[in-house]
Amino acid sequence: MTQPSNEKRKLTVERLASPAIAHSLERSQIAKYHTKGGHGFTAEDANHLADVFRGKRAEIIGMNNEANGADRIVNGLRIQSKYYQTAAKTVASAFASDSGLYRYAQQVLEVPKDQYDACVELMRKRIATDSEISLFLSDIAHAANATHPESSSNDG
Repeated sequence: MTQPSNEKRKLTVERLASPAIAHSLERSQIAKYHTKGGHGFTAEDANHLADVFRGKRAEIIGMNNEANGADRIVNGLRIQSKYYQTAAKTVASAFASDSGLYRYAQQVLEVPKDQYDACVELMRKRIATDSEISLFLSDIAHAANATHPESSSNDG
């Protein structure tokens, strides 16, 4: 059995790649890339593609613009992406301006890599100064320990 030439293989790959690329672009948010905040949509799509390439089960679900809904689901984890110019703006965008409550219940907040440390520190400060959040987290920890006592610590 003879193998097809490299040129024939290349043509076959090109024919297969074109529809796949077109399909990917249709499912992306490319039309929003040039808008104000377009860098956030670009980041969502790039991170989704990176997750797919890493073999993760990834799905973009935020294109329906559901209020406070997840942007993506990766291996069952709901993710809300926030990409603002500063860490302070990124973190602030995750909280309701009227109530100050975290807007994305049961979702992980995805932030730019270069803002990560500052965002973690800002979240720490926000949790420490907001008694409702602290109480809420305490209730979650208490419920987790009651459900899984083997995972709680006995620090005394």
